[in-house]
Amino acid sequence: MDVRFLVYRTTTLLHRTTTVLRKRNFSIQAKQLESGFFEIVLFEYGTNKKAAHIHLGLSQTDLYLATNRLRTTEPTTVDAINVVSLVVKEAYRGRGLALLLLIYGLCYFQSIYPTVEYSVLDDVSDGAHLMTGNIYARVGYEHRDHVNLSHTQRNSLDTSSPTKVLDMKKTFYYKAKSLIDELEK
Repeated sequence: MDVRFLVYRTTTLLHRTTTVLRKRNFSIQAKQLESGFFEIVLFEYGTNKKAAHIHLGLSQTDLYLATNRLRTTEPTTVDAINVVSLVVKEAYRGRGLALLLLIYGLCYFQSIYPTVEYSVLDDVSDGAHLMTGNIYARVGYEHRDHVNLSHTQRNSLDTSSPTKVLDMKKTFYYKAKSLIDELEK
C-alpha cells in the first residue's frame, strides 16, 4: 500500500477523532517524551483538567505472521506501536473517551511512522477476557498466542498471554472508521 495513501487515511481519522472530542468539550495534546515514545493527553476544553492519557512507543516485537492463512513457524521481528498504558480518570469514564483516545493515539503515531504495520499491547484491563465489548477488540486487536474459549463464562477467552496484536494496514482503519461513524451520531 502506498505510504501517501496511508498518511491520508490516518490524517482523516485524526481530524474526525479531534472533531468528536471537541464536540464533547475535550482538547487533546500530544508530546514526544523521548525518541519513539509519546504521551497524548485529553483535557476538559479550556481548562488544564486532565481527563485521560495514553502512552505509546515504538518497539521491536517478534510476531508469528500469517502467510496465505498459515502462520509462520518462526517469529519475524517487526517494528510495532506498543500501547504502554491507557488511563481514563474515573469521573470521565463511560463517555467513549478511552476508545477515542486509543484511535487518536494509533493514528497520531502512524502519521509519524507510516511504515509501521502492527500495534501490540498487553491487555490487563478488567475486560481483557471478553470477546465483545472490550475496546481493544472493537478496534481490531486479536490474541496471537494460545487461545481457548472459556467453558465457564459465555463470550470469554482463556489465553496463555495477555498480548494482543493489531494489523494497522488490514484491520485498524476500517474498524476505527466505523467506530467514529457511530460516535459522530
